[in-house]
Amino acid sequence: TDLLNGLFAYSLVASNNYVTALNPAAIAGTSFVGGPATLPAASYAVTTASLPAGAMPIYREVTYGTTSVMQVGYGSGNVALWARDFCCSVEVDWQTVLKKIVYVGKSNDQDGDGMLDVFEGRFGFNKANAADGAVDTDGDGLTNSQEFQASTNPLAADTDGDGIKDKLEIDQSINPLVATDSDADGLNDQWEQRYFSGLVVAVPAGDADRDRLTNLQEMITGGNPTDADTDDDNLGDYFEFTLGSNLRAADTDGDTLQDGLEVQLYGTDPTKKSSDGDSLTDYQEVMVYFTDPLLTDTDGDGLDDAAEISWGTNPNLADTDGDGLNDHAEIVGGTNPKKADTDGDTVSDKVELTKGLNPLVPDSDGDGLSDGSELYVYGTNPLAADTDGDGVSDITEINRGTDPLLPPDTDGDGVFDAADNCPVIANTTQLNTDGDAQGDACDADDDNDGVNDGVDAYPLDPAKTVLLTEPPVITVLPLEGSAWSGSSVRESNTSN
Repeated sequence: TDLLNGLFAYSLVASNNYVTALNPAAIAGTSFVGGPATLPAASYAVTTASLPAGAMPIYREVTYGTTSVMQVGYGSGNVALWARDFCCSVEVDWQTVLKKIVYVGKSNDQDGDGMLDVFEGRFGFNKANAADGAVDTDGDGLTNSQEFQASTNPLAADTDGDGIKDKLEIDQSINPLVATDSDADGLNDQWEQRYFSGLVVAVPAGDADRDRLTNLQEMITGGNPTDADTDDDNLGDYFEFTLGSNLRAADTDGDTLQDGLEVQLYGTDPTKKSSDGDSLTDYQEVMVYFTDPLLTDTDGDGLDDAAEISWGTNPNLADTDGDGLNDHAEIVGGTNPKKADTDGDTVSDKVELTKGLNPLVPDSDGDGLSDGSELYVYGTNPLAADTDGDGVSDITEINRGTDPLLPPDTDGDGVFDAADNCPVIANTTQLNTDGDAQGDACDADDDNDGVNDGVDAYPLDPAKTVLLTEPPVITVLPLEGSAWSGSSVRESNTSN
């Protein structure tokens, strides 16, 4: 009371947007007395010495239009005064002023969310949580912080109860705090003046713009009753009203597609950024990726469009790499949906899976031959390290020159290759004079004397290393008791 007495006793007369003098009529018969007779001309401030002792800060709620926040700084050298007229250049009595202010103690905003602590406390918000400033609690289009700035009620979508939500009133320069309907026709006086320049002109049930919405419906939804398409988005107000889109916003859902385009060209929902709910906006689907904004999975491969974009696959192709497996199957199976042959063995992922091979490992049977080599070059079994089961791995047979596809006995001598000391030449007896790894049939030096059999005079006698240098000479001697008595046949070698 002391503060109001000291401050408002002289501040209810406005002239040229400055408080200049007393308003005796407002003071008469009230306790608001004792203020100075006049204020400094065109002044915004007066020293705290002019106020009663113990004056505390206050905050005026009304901030609409030409009005301004009035705050008395606690302990400061100056006191900010009401420098502009109260509302629309109309003087009001002090009781009305009282209704438009709220005592707040020290003016502070400890969480920095743009709402004073007293405001947060009054409406049940958290003074230590800045996040609640960005919330639209009452769903009127204004955040709680914006409601604080506009002095509207953050818990009531229509503060003044005139049927128009607070944000729609502010957007149309209508005071959201004052509901006047002097002709009792259900239409806000300010709204009528704005669009019809007179209270008797507008008829609630009328349809001035012939858009099938009554004037009353236009007022409630924020439409212009004289324009069938208030926001010029090529979608008439009536259709926007029916669809629930914003009559005052060309792009209701903020996806950068005009409401008219969404409805008439693409068939999308103008109130949802992603009509099909796949987290890609309708704009991205129709203008960037050329996917169907009405289908979460355009190509029907089991991956929604947004997931395909994330994986880098083509949302318009079920099988991005063309290997016969759809993208979803590849991702689930661990193969690369962007590479037809994940393991690089020249066998496509689809073929590997069909044949029971491992599409992630180039050599499924671990025999040292890639699956592609076994299938397409040697014809061996990529799932068996020893295709013919002879105890010798495919790669060993290939390196040795034996056939990895023939039965176990390549030379047909009745001895399995694994035990045959000469697997490529029939060698039934397995004769091996020198006892080395190769039988005589394959051994170039049967007696292992270091002299190849072709030039060894005694190829089976390691004790004799006589080289063949010329053909042997045969000498014939007479046999006893015959004309050739005492002769015999002897073999000699000139090299002996």
